[in-house]
Amino acid sequence: MPLISSITGSSSDHREHWIGGAWIPPKSPDVDPVSNPADGSVIGSVPRGTAADAETALASATAALPGWSGTPRDDRLESVRKWLRLIEADAEFLSALISREVGTPIALCRNVQVGLAIDIARACVDSVSRLDDERRGNSVIRRAPAGVVAAIIPWNVPLILTLQKVVPALLAGVHGRTQAQ
Repeated sequence: MPLISSITGSSSDHREHWIGGAWIPPKSPDVDPVSNPADGSVIGSVPRGTAADAETALASATAALPGWSGTPRDDRLESVRKWLRLIEADAEFLSALISREVGTPIALCRNVQVGLAIDIARACVDSVSRLDDERRGNSVIRRAPAGVVAAIIPWNVPLILTLQKVVPALLAGVHGRTQAQ
């Protein structure tokens, strides 16, 4: 079983948040249903994130920041490439999951929701791999991590928007947290 589906399972029913590489119980018992917009059927539920959950995730990202931001750019590039290969290995699983959760036809999920998401992320990796320090007159522009990023991801194109936010941040040496909406 590929990595992503082995972590998330095959359902849209989750009782914990994925924080710091582990499933963490939420601070609140409240859950939100996950409905298939194509037919209205409830296909699962997710814990309702709270400000306290966000603080836990941000604390985890902040703790990880020194190690990740100190990682050489080429190593960060290779880590993100490896992550994208794992996503690609789970493309069919992700397409089916997104199709159920968002209501997008499966062929569109394969080509756009997942395929285009991976292509956009790879283009970002390729662009960052060509960035070097830049000279302007007597100045040198160096790109350096600035801190932790928190991102809110809309529900309708979850993988594309997640990768568009997370990949550049990871490549810049920034750690972060995303929240699906």
